[in-house]
Amino acid sequence: MTFLILTPVKRGFKLGCCYLKNKCCTIYDNRPYLICTSFKCKQLTLFLSNEISYDEVMKIINITIVLKDGIERSFLIEFPDIKAQSLNEKMDIFEKYYLALDEPLNFRKRYSHLILDITKLRLISKKYFYKTKT
Repeated sequence: MTFLILTPVKRGFKLGCCYLKNKCCTIYDNRPYLICTSFKCKQLTLFLSNEISYDEVMKIINITIVLKDGIERSFLIEFPDIKAQSLNEKMDIFEKYYLALDEPLNFRKRYSHLILDITKLRLISKKYFYKTKT
């Protein structure tokens, strides 16, 4: 993971969007253009204003990537039939499925690691990457 200086005005972290698949935008025809071109996550905003160090940002990003990759691997192995474009969609489908079960206890025990990782990823994303409303 590296910090990129594209031009003196455009700077950012090389971190893939959840809608990128095989280096292509899966929502290109319906993408929120202004968001895609001007969005700066909470971490980038803090970094650019010198409120957080490069090392701190990289630690958070690396933890997030490891967690995300682990969830993706679990879905590929345990639930290959989930057909969704983004990880968020896969997590939503997974959560709706297990919450709808009449007897979810065995399911929750079997997939507790995945349920916990999904919860951690959502909390990390909310805390560190989503912008707070002003």
